[in-house]
Amino acid sequence: MSKPVPQQSLEQLVKLFQTGTLAERHQALMALPNHAFDEIKDLLFDALKDNNHKIRSVAAKLIGKLGDETVIPSLLHLLYDDSWITRNSAQDALAQVSPRIALPAFRGILSSPGGDAALRKNIAVVLARYDSSAATDLLIQLFGNSNDDELKSTIIELLGKRQEERAVDCLIDALSDQSWNVRNAAIRALIAIETGAILSRAKKELANPNRLVHLSVVEILIRHADDDVIDAMSDILAQGSTVAKLNAISVLAGLNSDDSVSMIISGLSDQNISVRRRTMEVLSSSKLPVVFSMLKRCLKSENWTLKQSAIRTIGQIGSEEAINLLEEMIQDAPVPVKLVILEVFAGISSRRSIRLLTRFISLPELGPDVIRIIRTLDQERAVTHLVSFLGEPDYLAETITALSELERPRVLRYLAAKIATPGTPAVSQLLQTLGKLGGKDAVPYLSKLRDANMNTDVNKTIDGLLAAIQKAG
Repeated sequence: MSKPVPQQSLEQLVKLFQTGTLAERHQALMALPNHAFDEIKDLLFDALKDNNHKIRSVAAKLIGKLGDETVIPSLLHLLYDDSWITRNSAQDALAQVSPRIALPAFRGILSSPGGDAALRKNIAVVLARYDSSAATDLLIQLFGNSNDDELKSTIIELLGKRQEERAVDCLIDALSDQSWNVRNAAIRALIAIETGAILSRAKKELANPNRLVHLSVVEILIRHADDDVIDAMSDILAQGSTVAKLNAISVLAGLNSDDSVSMIISGLSDQNISVRRRTMEVLSSSKLPVVFSMLKRCLKSENWTLKQSAIRTIGQIGSEEAINLLEEMIQDAPVPVKLVILEVFAGISSRRSIRLLTRFISLPELGPDVIRIIRTLDQERAVTHLVSFLGEPDYLAETITALSELERPRVLRYLAAKIATPGTPAVSQLLQTLGKLGGKDAVPYLSKLRDANMNTDVNKTIDGLLAAIQKAG
């Protein structure tokens, strides 16, 4: 810019501005601050309407620097200017007006809901440049009175640059806004703010029943990822509500560190089953090696809730190492522990786990419970595995007992199909089981097998079974 020319009189400057070249007019404007504002304000106001955007821009900056409350309407009008340079200069000018002068004027404009969204957006940008709690309050008021999503998103972004508690409260309140854009702006803003400024309010919001809010807070806290967050989540797991605990576990799971896992483990002993289940789900899906070693330590705990939750979590992991650990543990475990392990194996429903279940049917202290557990199995898989055990002498009686607890039609159909398959071993034992379990219901299956079978020994066995069933009535 040209240097001011202080030696010229006001009359000379006015004449130069009115008749000079663009450069001279610019020079005249730059010299005006050497005179009292009351003497030059009319000229500056005229300059705000000049056809040249550079003149309008310079005039705006001078008015903002020198003026009083009377300049605000004119500067606000410039916020609609066609030139972005002039609009920016108007914003700069308004930001230079003393907050003591500007804020009451802005407050009057913003006092009613609605209004021109573009004007309010520009006022919001100006307010954000004031280092004043009153300006923060006006931004919050403007957000509350607005129905325009773009304006609300802009205000949220501006509030995100302020570390004040009232600004944080507004940002968190915005997490429940109907607009996705507004909520997303609030999430970004809260992620950018220092952890200490948001942690207290964020902890409270983890108990918020509004799913939009607490899921957003979980995401925000995960992104902050520091020791303060882990400590805060630990506090919640110790004494928070159920909803808060569930969300704290989600935060700790998202942090995915050894320290966060050590806090999650405490959820295994929580009195609320939803918290325990969520903890088991998170731990069983974790890829961190430390999880398994921590669970093994829990198996030695005197806390029964913690111990059985650890057993169930290891079962959900379902790896070879996990199954081996539980099978080894069951050998010398007390009955309650055995039952939990058996329930876990039933959930796995593999050949190995079902074989383990059949081993305990004959024990007086476990048999009824094992039968109860077998009834909960995946029937198709259970029948398949149990029938395959019939050719083995060990636990034969137990296997037949287990089959008797499953759906009879399914068992009979599978046995008959197995017997009819060429090359099936232990056919005689399968036939005996079919007749024993089926009784009269086995007759159609045995008759069909008799008609289709060319093996003399097999047919003799079938004839004997049919005769026995008929005799039994």
